[in-house]
Amino acid sequence: MKKNLILVLIFLSNISIAQIKTAENNLDEGESIYYYDINFKETLKEKAKYYKIITTNGEVYDYDKKSNLLAFYEKAINVNKSDDSESIYEGNFFLFYKSGGIQLVGNLVNLPEGNLKEGEFKFYTKSGNLYRKSNFIGGYLNGKTIFYTRLGREEGNYKNDKPYGNYTYYSKSNIKVAEGNFDNGINKWIYYNKFGEIVSQGWYEWSKIRKILKAFQ
Repeated sequence: MKKNLILVLIFLSNISIAQIKTAENNLDEGESIYYYDINFKETLKEKAKYYKIITTNGEVYDYDKKSNLLAFYEKAINVNKSDDSESIYEGNFFLFYKSGGIQLVGNLVNLPEGNLKEGEFKFYTKSGNLYRKSNFIGGYLNGKTIFYTRLGREEGNYKNDKPYGNYTYYSKSNIKVAEGNFDNGINKWIYYNKFGEIVSQGWYEWSKIRKILKAFQ
């Protein structure tokens, strides 16, 4: 049994190397390919878990060893062959599920702090449904964020990754079920029934608000 398992692993490894070689053979003139381990550090082709293709116009494509597309960067300022965490990207940015569907789409900016999210980002489930839209400034959640859940949606404002100002929950039929305002510490919240009538209101800490609103997520 152990011998058979080893043979299977060797077979799968050979398939992965063959797929990487195919990618090598399909490179256009002037394109480059870099090999990375599981932490996106430089490694030998035979040990690669991921590889990266850099095109002549600066576009970059990340693949796993089975040639599943994982990420796309519109523009590379500098791709670090030794450590991808040191690479510099900007412009449109896509992440993909191994199934090929889009996981998220947004924009990156090159700032002294690194590659940071900027502007609106959209997040999708594996089945292709939009479940979140968020606005980023300098890598932090700033501005409006919308979460789409199986029972409705929640809309709120964020400031430096924390809820800030008005926050509202809606049912699937677009009826407001709760609203509140974030400040420091305790916050006032109002809860409604399906007819828009107030059924409860009070001042709550954020941790208690999340427990009360769990039914709407």
